Parts: sequence; C-alpha cells; structure tokens
Amino acid sequence: MSDVCWGSDMDRRREEARWKRGQDQRDERENRSAFYSFSSEWADFNIQVKRTAALDIKECRHSREEITIGLSRLVGRQVSIAQIDAMLAESKPHRFPAEWIPAWVRVTGSKRLLDLLCAASGYWLADDVDVDLANMARAEILRDRHGSKASDLRARVERALR
Repeated sequence: MSDVCWGSDMDRRREEARWKRGQDQRDERENRSAFYSFSSEWADFNIQVKRTAALDIKECRHSREEITIGLSRLVGRQVSIAQIDAMLAESKPHRFPAEWIPAWVRVTGSKRLLDLLCAASGYWLADDVDVDLANMARAEILRDRHGSKASDLRARVERALR
C-alpha cells in the first residue's frame, strides 16, 4: 500500500464524482442505464476500500485492540483483530461489511471510507467549509433576488408618483 496525500486524493475523488454525475446525466439523456458509462471500474473497488480502511487504521490514534473493542460495542457483536486483518488483506477475498461503516467512522475518527463510497457513487461529502459556502451562496442569491424585487417595486412606486 502506498502512502497517499489524502487532501489531494479527496480533491481528485471530488472531481471524479463530478465527472460521474455528468456521465449519469448523459446516460439519462440517451436513455441508457446509469451504470453504463463507468461500470468497469468496480472491479478494483474492493481493493480501494481495503486500502482506505488500512490507511484509517494506520493513522488512527487507537490501537487495533481498541478499534476492535469499539467496533464490537457499536455493531453489537464480537469483532476480532483477525477479522479486521482478513478484511483489509488485499490477498484475501473478505469484504468490508457495509453495516460496519458508521461504527468504523466513529471509532477511527476518519471519514475517508464515506468519502470513497460517495465519490464512487458520483457524489461527495460536504465538510464544514463546503456547508458554509453553500449557505453563504444561498443567502447572497436570496438577497439579490429580494433586492431586485425591492428595486422593481421602488421604480413602480416612483413612476406612479410622477
């Protein structure tokens, strides 16, 4: 597994998500299934999930034992280090259970796995800055919309008063 600069990797995933959404929209316009344009990339998605989860463990402040304890509590059944190692080994066919994802995010403190899943689906996670920017843009659009209505009304009243 190679070391990856996650910030640039996340930016790359967001760009890929935008591209995939564009592909989905083109497929819809051409009456094709949404998975038509990029279905071949799913072949190595399991490896991407394994590498992402392995990076989460590598950078987590908790030990593997602490991670298994946290996962066991949150998923409601015993999770062992051997299970985690088998799921993360690229040479083994084991897969990461989707029902563990919320617990994984809480225990490791990393949203990388969610980001990977969202990007693969053609979406991306919004961080606090993204949410603030979206809210700011929405507020500015509403202000401009209401401002133009007010200026239209002002002009109408001025014409009526002449």
